Amino acid sequence: DLRLLTLTAFYYHPDLDVARAKWSVAQAGVVTASGRPNPSVGVGASYVTPTAAGENPWILQPALDIPIETFGKRGYRVQQAKRLSEAGRLELAATAWSVRSRLRSRLVGLLLARQEAELLTGEERIRRQLVSILETRVAVGDLPRQLASSARIELNRIRQQRLESEG
Repeated sequence: DLRLLTLTAFYYHPDLDVARAKWSVAQAGVVTASGRPNPSVGVGASYVTPTAAGENPWILQPALDIPIETFGKRGYRVQQAKRLSEAGRLELAATAWSVRSRLRSRLVGLLLARQEAELLTGEERIRRQLVSILETRVAVGDLPRQLASSARIELNRIRQQRLESEG
């Protein structure tokens, strides 16, 4: 039924896996955006031009970089990341709806094809009886052969439609 097929599609469909992964990345972005930037320590070299004879012109200098965020930049980053996370959640919902919609239309198509095949099977049975009756009347000489031939052609057309519908 549709409910069970929908649950199966939600579990196995690759589009939903992609949407879930995008949403997870967006949720991780919220955590990343709320973090404070780390200070960094390093060593740099400077070249000093006026040096005495025999002295090394290169000087090593320690470097300490402490980032300072001003004007609520972190808050803006967190808000933007939360909005992106919400967009990812809505995209996941839209993808799930799309998967369910396609599944439903395919299931309706399958059910209609089955009904059409059943109807065509009944029509084929009736046409086969009609062809048999017409051929009996042709054999007796009551009807011309063309009527039986056109009925047989119509029977073959119905049979072809039934086979296509079953496929």
